[in-house]
Amino acid sequence: SKMLFLNNDFEVYDEVILKEGVSEIDILGIGRKDNFSEFYVLGANNIIYVYNTNNNLISKIEDLKNSTLVIDDFEVSEDRLQVLFNPMILLIIDH
Repeated sequence: SKMLFLNNDFEVYDEVILKEGVSEIDILGIGRKDNFSEFYVLGANNIIYVYNTNNNLISKIEDLKNSTLVIDDFEVSEDRLQVLFNPMILLIIDH
């Protein structure tokens, strides 16, 4: 439930704890378009959290939070977020 940000000397310079209210959420995956863009964090609650480059939460993708589908993987491209489910279903979200 914690992401650590390291510098070139592998020293922690920042951290983000994924929470929903007071509850910590397990992190299942992290995706990013490139090294200079926002990053997407998949929580165990099927919510994808979007953070800017300053590690501030800027939005949440909550379309699947009440779903019983299992998110197996996701990928962030220039203009899309692709979500892969198990069993195999592909959902593409334009952003």
